[in-house]
Amino acid sequence: MQRIPGSDPVRGYIIGGPLYDTSGSQYTRRELKAMIDARNLRSRVGLTGFVDGIQMYRALPADLRARIDGLNILYTLDVLYENMRFGKPATFREIRIPPTAYGPTSMAKDLPRGVHPAVWTRPTGEKVLHISPWMAVGIEHHEDAEGEALLEDVCQAMLAHATPYYHHWKPTELMAWDNWRMLHSVTGTSPENRRRMQRTTILGDYGLGYFEGQRERATAS
Repeated sequence: MQRIPGSDPVRGYIIGGPLYDTSGSQYTRRELKAMIDARNLRSRVGLTGFVDGIQMYRALPADLRARIDGLNILYTLDVLYENMRFGKPATFREIRIPPTAYGPTSMAKDLPRGVHPAVWTRPTGEKVLHISPWMAVGIEHHEDAEGEALLEDVCQAMLAHATPYYHHWKPTELMAWDNWRMLHSVTGTSPENRRRMQRTTILGDYGLGYFEGQRERATAS
């Protein structure tokens, strides 16, 4: 394993990362595990980065830990980086927008927002900071200037204190990670360096996510 401190990788479409994500935030279910299989590589660039939610929670300044613990984060399916509201790196620059990004973003307007806790506790007792900055749009019941400032402070602090591992892919390699604990990112590659990566998701759910308004409707009924 290799940790790359202060890395600022160049992506195929954007510069300035890292932009970390956890699969399933925009839905009620977060998959148990995900696997990527490297099938066809023409370049050593195009790394996959991982950060540990337990490490990020422990590294977060104590005042931010106290303020964000117990709050829930709202997520949408808007995948356009230009619309990213929290945790965007100061050096971020988008070179070209992939046409495939517009479909999910258009769908997001008609879909309910997903809700997940900012911090959750594993059965073994460790607390996990599990905020996905990419598609986060606010704090539930706190969509105001104070809430937005808090979420931005937490996202910037968690990325500043993270100790990422970037994986250099080799052909036929298979990597699996715990999606309830880890956040992942991709550095991208130049458009001419085509590659094929095959992803497999293992079904599972930690049981803490729901759609916005779902709990209120259940209580009312």
